[in-house]
Parts: sequence; C-alpha cells; structure tokens
Amino acid sequence: MKQLYIIFLLVLPMTFINSQDLPTNLISNGNFDTDITAADWVIVNPGAGSGFDANIDRNSSSNSGSLKLVKEAGKFLHIKHTVSSSDRKSVGNGGNYTMTFWLKTDAAYKRVKVGVYYDSNLYYGTFNENTVNGDNTITRTSAADTWQEVTTTFNLPDDKQVSFRIYPNSDGTTYHVDDISVKRSVSEMPASGDLATGWYPNNATSTVDSGTGVHTLNMDDASPQLKSWDYTVNADVSKIITIQLKNNSANDALTVMHAKADGSGPRYFNTPITTNDTAVKTYEIDMTNANWAGTIYPITLFVRQSNGSGGYTTANQSGTVEFHAITVSPTASVDENHQSTIVLYPNPADTYFIVDNVAANDKLEIYNVAGKLVKSLVIQSNNERISIEDLSSGIYFAKINERKALRLIKK
Repeated sequence: MKQLYIIFLLVLPMTFINSQDLPTNLISNGNFDTDITAADWVIVNPGAGSGFDANIDRNSSSNSGSLKLVKEAGKFLHIKHTVSSSDRKSVGNGGNYTMTFWLKTDAAYKRVKVGVYYDSNLYYGTFNENTVNGDNTITRTSAADTWQEVTTTFNLPDDKQVSFRIYPNSDGTTYHVDDISVKRSVSEMPASGDLATGWYPNNATSTVDSGTGVHTLNMDDASPQLKSWDYTVNADVSKIITIQLKNNSANDALTVMHAKADGSGPRYFNTPITTNDTAVKTYEIDMTNANWAGTIYPITLFVRQSNGSGGYTTANQSGTVEFHAITVSPTASVDENHQSTIVLYPNPADTYFIVDNVAANDKLEIYNVAGKLVKSLVIQSNNERISIEDLSSGIYFAKINERKALRLIKK
C-alpha cells in the first residue's frame, strides 16, 4: 500500500524579487539507472552493501533500479545531490518546490529525514504525520517491503545554490530510494487575485507590497514581464482574464502570452491600456479562441508600446506598472441575467437559490471565480431549490447546459 507524506519547510518570504528566469524543474531522476554519478546523488557513510541496486526498482515496467542504503550504527548515512557548490541547483526567484521520492525499508516503522542545504546551513523538512517522539523532522514507514511515496514542499528563498538530502535514520535497516524529483509547485490560480505570491518578474525587476498584494513591475528592460510560475488556469471553463492595474508609464499595450493548446508554440493576445493613469483601471480580456483550451501554464503578462501601424515595439524603459489583482472567470463581470430567460433568485443567496425557466434533466454546473467546478447536478424540475450551504461566501457562476454562465453571489 502506497502512503503519501506531506512535509513543509518554511522560509520567510522576500519582498524584493530579482529578474532571473525561474526554473520549473530542479531535479528529475524519473528512473534511477547506472548513470548515477558524483554529479548526481552521492551516498555518504554507506554501510556494507550500499550502492546502486539494479534488481530492485519501484516501477515494475522499468529496467533501471534504485539506490540501496544500509544504515550501520554510528554512521551518519545519507544521500545528497551535487557535492560541489558549482554543481548545485540554482534557484533564481524563490517560491514553493515539491520534492518527491519513493521509499522502501526491510522492516516496518523505520525512520527517515529530509533536508535542503544552502548558505552553509541544513534545513530539515517537517512532517505532519507518522512523527516520532514529538520530533516532526522525523517520519517513519508504515510497512515492510512496501514502496511508499514521500512528498516534501520547500519554500526556497531567492538566488540560492541548493543541495537536497535524504537521511535514513534507523540503525540496522536496509532502505531503497527511487525516482527522486524536485519541481516547481503548481496549483490552480486562486480566486483572491492577490499578487503577493505566485507571480514573478521576468527580464525586469519588481517589488511586492505584502500587505496589499500589489505587485509593481519596473519598466527597466525592453521586455518587462510578470509571469505566473505557480498557477494554472482551466481554460476550458475560464475564458475571461480580469486585470486591475495602474499604468505609471508611457507604454500603451499589455500582452498576454501563453502556450497554445496544440503545443505548437506561444500565443500572443494584445490589449490596449491607457498611459500615465491617475487611478487603478480594470481590463477584462476575453480569451475565447481556438488555442485557449485545456490547462494553461504558465501565463506571462508583458508591457510594451504600439508602433502606430498595428504592430508593437519594445517597452519605454521608464516608470512602473502596478498590478493590483488578476482573476479568471467563465464570464465577464457585467450582470448577464438580462441576456437569458433563465433566472436565479434570491441573488445574493444564503443557503439556497431557485432556478427558473429550466426543464427537468437540464445540467447545472457551478464554478468559482478561478474556474473550478465546485458543484454539478441534474435539474429535477422548474423552480427547484438548489442548496449551496456547502459553499463558502463569495462569487460563483452558474451554468445551465451550454448557455452563458450567470453570476451568483453566496452571502
């Protein structure tokens, strides 16, 4: 039986973000093989019999193997990634990274620790379950000879050369470790629109107000960009990008860049913005097109100038653009109830709402402002009461079959 462990390592966030591009995949050893070298995972203080084991692999369909680690008493056995500082993995912009590996021990309840090394210090990950004697930096396996997945989330600071470590912690035990990876943590774009986390400058520099969530992009490069490395968008549902910004520059164009659904390259969608704003303005961008589909990741916003001939040129490198909020939704913010014979009431609603002008067997779907489906059911009759007691307060969009989504507010 596979067990999933979640580990959290917290590091205080930085409020100034540099301009380095952000890697999404720090380590990828999808399947260990005989090419594991001193530049990769190194066994430190191995017991007799430790080394690469070609006969035991986590994935039965693979022809590789795993690392065998024999823990002898009095030896600080561990494996570490990249020995020399020049070989360590570089974190440009800090953020959340997920470390995943598979673990098997020859007996149950055997201990393991994990850590990340930088700035001449080792930071242990902490565990939420299967801890030992009140020490949440140690977890233990649940069964003998059973592969178990261990997942660790690290919040890494900016501009660090890092090395990851795994520490078998039970004397007289044989461990097998396989399929280690460290990747950028990605989740659905949150409904809050807060830009204090999850968005990073590319090429340019930026500052973040952690109190308000305002992310200010400096126009100090020919192609200043704000990029979401942490969030995905369900483009099959969310068609509208709403951006609130204050443009303190002479640049008059905002470009949304994303990967095409067919994988054939980037897609550029240009929106005019006013220059030298005195107040925050809202731009609703309809992304409905053949290439806005599936899971979109990453999303890049970059500021530039129109050239007066229908094209675009590099940015005016003076001033700033303040991004106050970015949200995605199935429909525009205007109230669309008047555009449909379908009526939702009461709206705002407390514990339920009623759907009018629908028929039995119509399909009702409710999405949050991030485009995530949160409720789905089949209508039984016209004027049916739909319970929303299980939903949190906020803005939602109700969709009947393939008609336009209607805005619904839960008190």
